[in-house]
Amino acid sequence: MSEAGGGPRFWLDLFTEETWLEAAEHGFEVTGFTQGRWTTVQRIHVDDVLVCYLTRRSTYVGLLSVTGDAYLDDSKIWSSQVFPSRLPVKPLLVLRPDSGVPVRSLADDLSYFRNLPHPTSNAWTGYFRGSPASISQEDAVVIRTALQNAAADASRLLDVHHIPKPTQRRQRKRQLAAPSESVLTKRNENEQPLANSLTTVRALEPEDEVLARRVIEAASASEDAALFETALADAFTYLGFRTERRSGPGDTDVLAVAPLGEDAYGVVIDGKASRQGRVGKPRSIGIPWSGTSNGMTLITFSSSLPVSLAES
Repeated sequence: MSEAGGGPRFWLDLFTEETWLEAAEHGFEVTGFTQGRWTTVQRIHVDDVLVCYLTRRSTYVGLLSVTGDAYLDDSKIWSSQVFPSRLPVKPLLVLRPDSGVPVRSLADDLSYFRNLPHPTSNAWTGYFRGSPASISQEDAVVIRTALQNAAADASRLLDVHHIPKPTQRRQRKRQLAAPSESVLTKRNENEQPLANSLTTVRALEPEDEVLARRVIEAASASEDAALFETALADAFTYLGFRTERRSGPGDTDVLAVAPLGEDAYGVVIDGKASRQGRVGKPRSIGIPWSGTSNGMTLITFSSSLPVSLAES
């Protein structure tokens, strides 16, 4: 099903380097998603375009055109998972996994990077936490143009007849803090133990854990309502929403919007900090809404868990 203007719809399709190369081994004739995404996969139609994104590398690596209807199949293609919710596709352009277009190189033009809480925030990663996900026409044009420019360099194209081997997975930060015994017993070129040359790396706390702690701590700081509201706004921004902190008389505390094109929806967030961990019934809030959402959702947070969820 095409957009009203007659063009295809664009959808995010996530790959790891391993699954990207495994798809290449099958000629990019099929792409798959988890069983839980079956309902969404059925909304993708012939001539829609899948924008392929490589996790870990955070790069766009290709465009696949949908050639048929969605179907369920558990035959083995990918080694990590079955991905039974499948679509027949054909490649429009595919890049080597080490030659993709970094998403950050498009930061000035993509909506994902607007209204971040701070310049170094990783909140934009919320847009890449699941696929398939609808991509706006505005963002799709930017990504498609960047991929076409990259494909003009033949050395960046993936040759399906000479598929490279996946590069070795990098160790996670927490693993680097405690090298395994096998690493410590390996030798360098001078046959000296590597253990003496390894520098201890301090594990960095993930941003999601930092945000979660901020929300929990601010929720009991009833003397500073702004602290809790700001923490909630930053948390929803990290999840990929565009947030606006309002906090005016008769207004909500935070308005969050999921920028998903025609699938956009809004969330009204009413934060109530309390030292006792209990709050009363949420007040009625009237929020003017000019987007394409079918409704707003009111979520009231207390110092522990959301205490109310109501459609308006």
